[in-house]
Amino acid sequence: MLALIKSIYGLNKPIYIKNIESSLGISNIYAKKLLKKWINDGEIKRFDNGIYYFPEKSELFGEKSFNIDEVLRDRYLGKKSNPQGYYSGLTLANTARITTQVPVVKFIVTNMEKGNGRNVKIGKITVRLSKPRKNINRNNIAALSLLDLISTAERYSEFSREETILKIQEFAKKMEITKCSVRDSIESYPAKTSQELIMMGVYDVLA
Repeated sequence: MLALIKSIYGLNKPIYIKNIESSLGISNIYAKKLLKKWINDGEIKRFDNGIYYFPEKSELFGEKSFNIDEVLRDRYLGKKSNPQGYYSGLTLANTARITTQVPVVKFIVTNMEKGNGRNVKIGKITVRLSKPRKNINRNNIAALSLLDLISTAERYSEFSREETILKIQEFAKKMEITKCSVRDSIESYPAKTSQELIMMGVYDVLA
């Protein structure tokens, strides 16, 4: 049974109790007993409550760190075909290369968050969740991400305004964001974001 689960989910990938249940056709109670035995035998590791994985080892560097991004995708980001969230704040600023800071806290805007924002702990990682200004879908996720970036660029950028503008323009072109998707989302943002979109010349580089 252990070999089957490893062949299905591979190394360093999140495995949940429901995965064990469905893959082996067993009850929740029996799945928990198996996981307890596998953990005690050193075959599988527990990352956080309800999250397990088979550790991946490297000859040079020992055991590789567990990749939390897949857990975040399962819980808050969704699939490419049905997105539910995106990285924002300092995390997004780092992706767009307007800062070199690597955030300790991961910032995520997600449809899963309905309140005024909160911090959650997954393993040793803190994740800051915020609800979107507009419900996220595959047609507007890139536009919302761009508008969030423009809204917070002044706060996070380590570069001159000219360099920041160039990097945001590059980000917009790389993401292949369309004028139409931005127009459909811009009304959810304050007037300053609309002004910056135009003044930075970002709207002109959109597809």
